[in-house]
Amino acid sequence: MENLMVQLPEEWLFGINNYFKTNEVFQPTLVSIEHDIQLGTMETLQASLSSMGLLGYDLSSNNYFYRKLPFKLSRLKRFNPRLQNAIKLFDEDGVVIMQNDKSGIKAEVKGSAGVSHIVAGKGNELQCTCTWFTNNKTNRGLCKHIMAVKMKLSE
Repeated sequence: MENLMVQLPEEWLFGINNYFKTNEVFQPTLVSIEHDIQLGTMETLQASLSSMGLLGYDLSSNNYFYRKLPFKLSRLKRFNPRLQNAIKLFDEDGVVIMQNDKSGIKAEVKGSAGVSHIVAGKGNELQCTCTWFTNNKTNRGLCKHIMAVKMKLSE
């Protein structure tokens, strides 16, 4: 989920989609070398493609494979309501960073029905007071509040 927050140029997605065939083996290191893409950038691209469902992983051959999906690539990110809600919170200034120093991060994030949630922690170990986080922790991806805080911190 967090990888979907990374803004990749759409032309990269279209290029990858035109370059690979359905179920073709995707070797990130080889693609990186052949197309002069930095390895860190390729890791981000690989994670984003996987998050969007465009890369699968075959455990028996230990290889990624490319999937062509039957809808427009530009719509992939819009299919996730938590991501859309996080973007909305960020865009509407629903995140107030109260602390961001060596001891950690603490932010207040607008919730629904006038309730605010507190996101706190250190580094990538953020926790939220919302029901989603209480029920799922990070097992099903980040809650919209933590995603919105990460967006705010990266601006």
